[in-house]
Amino acid sequence: MGMIPFPLLPLSLLLSLAQSESAPTTATGALLDQRELQVACARLAGEFPREVSLVPLYESPQGRRVDALRVARGELTAGRPAVLVVAAIDGPQAWTSTLALEAARGLLTATDPATKALLSSTTFWIVPRANPDACEVRFTQPLSESRAT
Repeated sequence: MGMIPFPLLPLSLLLSLAQSESAPTTATGALLDQRELQVACARLAGEFPREVSLVPLYESPQGRRVDALRVARGELTAGRPAVLVVAAIDGPQAWTSTLALEAARGLLTATDPATKALLSSTTFWIVPRANPDACEVRFTQPLSESRAT
């Protein structure tokens, strides 16, 4: 089976998209609990209904829904290149969910031709919180961190 030639996207590109000037500064750096994260994902899908789909992936052992954001412009054809971004795999790094959401927003609001072309030819699958049970422990009182569910 042959490999599809596709340039690797450096993390610095995704981080620069997350910090684009067009992204709202009020959400930058916000630490979101599971409910707030689901609201933020739904809001992003509502703002960009043609480009963003909220796709349920699975339910965590403690019953929390894990979603992916499918971010793309244009026709979704078979064989279209895709990039997978997974955040918050580790409970103490719940803040990476915000980075993933801001990267998605940066892709969607970018005005430069290269990013627009990338979004028209490539599908981005963004999982903002892969381990919601361990991340949610971060919001319990007394404050604590957990790496596992």
